Amino acid sequence: MKNSKILILLFFILFLASCKTAEEKEWERVDNLCNEVTFDTVKQLTKSHKGLQFMGMGGGGVDGINLLTVCFISNKEMNIEEGRKLIVECAEKFLENINKSEKLRPELLIHPFLPSNVKITISFLLDNKEYPLSPNLCFIACRNGIIEYSVDKKGDNKLVLEEPYEKALEIVKKQSEF
Repeated sequence: MKNSKILILLFFILFLASCKTAEEKEWERVDNLCNEVTFDTVKQLTKSHKGLQFMGMGGGGVDGINLLTVCFISNKEMNIEEGRKLIVECAEKFLENINKSEKLRPELLIHPFLPSNVKITISFLLDNKEYPLSPNLCFIACRNGIIEYSVDKKGDNKLVLEEPYEKALEIVKKQSEF
């Protein structure tokens, strides 16, 4: 009898723990929409850019989404011009996929999503698990509408250039015209 009461109590506790509130279900639904858009972007970018590998993702916002993040690692060596082209292509594809998603649109706090609403990072790590040496990049980040380029200087990452996203986009567009 005592064992059956403990068993019933245990099942009751498990049942309560498995129940989700309406708010938790809603956040799960929104999270799944974000994941769908992000994973579609990751598939497209890793297919078109050999050596680019998915590392992680995230997002944020209160009462809606105001930030989506995706992180990559690449085993390629790139200078600033090559890195600029890569990060701009990644950002443009991510923004395109976010903004064309009819299911995600009602959850976005701002539409269209802008470069300031995405964060993309790319870490460069060679096959020997070392960072590429300067002048090649070891890290690029696009966040808050700014692109940051870093190089490895004797085991220490140094920021060597910051530029507004719009300026980088303009440079990439001009270079692709030729």
